Amino acid sequence: MTRSTRAVDYQDLPRPIAAMADEYSAGHRGPYHSHRRSQLLYGSTGVLRVATPDGTWVAPANQAIWVPGGITHQVICHGAVSFRTLYIEPDASEWLPAACRVLDVSDLLRALILESVSLPLEYNLHGREGRVMALIIDEICRMPARPMHIPMPQSPRLRKICEAFLSDPASRDDIDEWAARAGLSRRTFTRQFRLETNMSLGNWKKQARLIEAVTRIASGASITSVAFDIGYESSSAFSAMFRQSLGTSPSAFSARRD
Repeated sequence: MTRSTRAVDYQDLPRPIAAMADEYSAGHRGPYHSHRRSQLLYGSTGVLRVATPDGTWVAPANQAIWVPGGITHQVICHGAVSFRTLYIEPDASEWLPAACRVLDVSDLLRALILESVSLPLEYNLHGREGRVMALIIDEICRMPARPMHIPMPQSPRLRKICEAFLSDPASRDDIDEWAARAGLSRRTFTRQFRLETNMSLGNWKKQARLIEAVTRIASGASITSVAFDIGYESSSAFSAMFRQSLGTSPSAFSARRD
């Protein structure tokens, strides 16, 4: 059976996992869509970004994005992405994640994902091929999640302000200016923003800047330019935030993409 690059062709195969391979050019932006099966999106090069109505998840080459079945989402590529995706039956394991998240990809899981696209679509469930696919599910269930997510508010006026900040993460507008643009008092704005994002505005902005930094560094930008482009006054302050958030320095993170 010829391996398609259309998601719709993988939803009803009589196997727990269906593996697809494709190559996306830098700047690729797919349409919003959903499908019945859950999906693990992995790029061995470049940076993947998945947007849903509830937020955005970003994964550099050493991580993957999990999207449960039925969730409307869009795939965006920063840099050329060598794309591998697994469409997985939602009931393949009770331990599969119930919500979108960014997952680490171990050396073993990476090798298994790359192997999966070379196997027949209707692989032998009871031989080596079936054991490879079963091990993939086990590995997905045990991979730790990473804080590479920006939650988005649902009310149009708050969402519009957040989208403007994502386009200009160096903005220094404070909470009073955000509240004024939303037509709310500071107190009402603060309460509503936390209710819709489960974060304070300060923490949300810090997370948004972190996600933008990861995207730019993984795409090849210099650490110094990234620091200033996202609003930090020094590369040392940026590096401290990065290390505190991800447990590694920007330079070490940059080295991993090679």
